[in-house]
Amino acid sequence: MSELGGRGIPEQAGGAHDAGREPRVGTAPNVAGAAHDAERAPRAEISPDAVPRPGGERRPHAVIVLNPVKSAAPLVRRLAATILPAHGYGPPEFSETLPDSPGHDQAAAAVAAGADLVIAAGGDGTVRAVASALAGTGVPMGIVPMGTANLLALNLDLPRAGGIARAQSSARARALGRADPAAAAGAAPPVPERPAPAALAHWMTDALTVAAGGEDRPIDVARLTAYGPDKEVLVSDEVFTVIAGIGFDAEMINAADPVMKRRFGWPAYFMSGIKHLGSRRIRARVTVRGHVRKLTARTIMVANCGLLPAGLTLVPSAVIDDGRLDAALVDTRAGLIGWFSLAAQVLLQGLGLRALPRFAVGRLWHYQSRRISVVADEPTALQLDGDPWGQAQAIRVRIDPAALQVRVRPAR
Repeated sequence: MSELGGRGIPEQAGGAHDAGREPRVGTAPNVAGAAHDAERAPRAEISPDAVPRPGGERRPHAVIVLNPVKSAAPLVRRLAATILPAHGYGPPEFSETLPDSPGHDQAAAAVAAGADLVIAAGGDGTVRAVASALAGTGVPMGIVPMGTANLLALNLDLPRAGGIARAQSSARARALGRADPAAAAGAAPPVPERPAPAALAHWMTDALTVAAGGEDRPIDVARLTAYGPDKEVLVSDEVFTVIAGIGFDAEMINAADPVMKRRFGWPAYFMSGIKHLGSRRIRARVTVRGHVRKLTARTIMVANCGLLPAGLTLVPSAVIDDGRLDAALVDTRAGLIGWFSLAAQVLLQGLGLRALPRFAVGRLWHYQSRRISVVADEPTALQLDGDPWGQAQAIRVRIDPAALQVRVRPAR
C-alpha cells in the first residue's frame, strides 16, 4: 500500500485512467474561471457553405478558442481570416471563452462538431483548458500565446510576444461589459501602454502561420487529482502541460497583482514572490517510484517541462515527450542567504552544473517517475500552469504519454 493509500486516500485505478478512456475533467472548488458547465457549453458550429473547395472537396476546418478580453483579440480575428485560408483551411470559426468557461467546453464542442484543428488564443489558462479537452482526441492544438508567461509556447519554442510592450486589456474588458480586475480591486486603472502594432502583427502572424502550417508534435500531458483535509476529491484527473506546484510558488502566483502582470508581464511574479520569501515551509511525504521521502520544503513542484521565462531552467531533466514526470523539491534556510543560494543553483544548473555544495542553505532536489504523490501536513496553495487552484492537502500526478498533438515549427 502506498503512502497515500495508507492514509485512506484511494489509489488510482490504472484501467480507469487509460489514455483511450479519458474521464471528464474535474473542476477546482471556489476558483473563478475554472468551472466547466456542460449545459452552457458554446457550440462551435461549422458553416457548410464555408467548408467546401471550389471542386466540392471538403476543406479542413479550424476553430479558434479566443480569450476576448486580450487586447490583441481583434488582431487575431483579422489575421486568422487571411492566414488560415492561405494554408488550405476554410474560414475559421471563433469560440470565445467566458469567465466561468475558460476554454475546455469550447474546445470540446469544436471536436464534437468535427474540427480538424483547434487553436488556443489566450494566456496559459486558455492553453491549459483547451489542452484538457484535446488530450487523447488526436485533434491538433495550435497556440497563439497572449498571456503573462506563455509557458507551453516557451518550452516548445513557438512564436510569442517576448519583449513587446503589452497593451492594456482593461479597456477591452470594459468594452465587452466585463468587470475590470483593477477597478474591482479598488485600484485606479493604470495608464494604458502604447502597443507596438508592427511587431505585434509580426509575431502574431508567425504564431498563426505555425498553427496553420506547422508540424504536429505529440507531447505528454500530466493529470492531477487533488484531495482536501478529509480525503475528499477536489479535482479529478485535471490536465496540465507545464508545471504544477504547492507551497511558495502557488502563493506567489495567487498574490500576483493583475495590474502589474498586464504592465510588466512575468516579472510581476517575482515582485509577488519577494513578499512571500518568509512563507512557512511545508512538511510533506513525497512518494516517487514506491519510495516515500519525508521532508520539509518551501515548495514542491511536479514538472512536465522545465524552462521558465528569462531563460531560467528550473528542472533541467524535464522533457515534454519523455513519458516521465519530474519532481522539484525546493527548500531554503537562513533567510535571504538561502534564497540567494537557491538562485545561484538555478543559474548554475542552467549552465549544466548540478553539483550541490554540502553547506548550501538553499537546496533543489530532482526526482523522476511516471507517478508522483505528495501529502502535506495541512492544506496548501495549489497552482496548475500558472493558474491558482485553491488549496489542497494531497495531490497525485500521473503522466499521460504522447496524449496531445501540438502544432510546432517545421523541422529545419
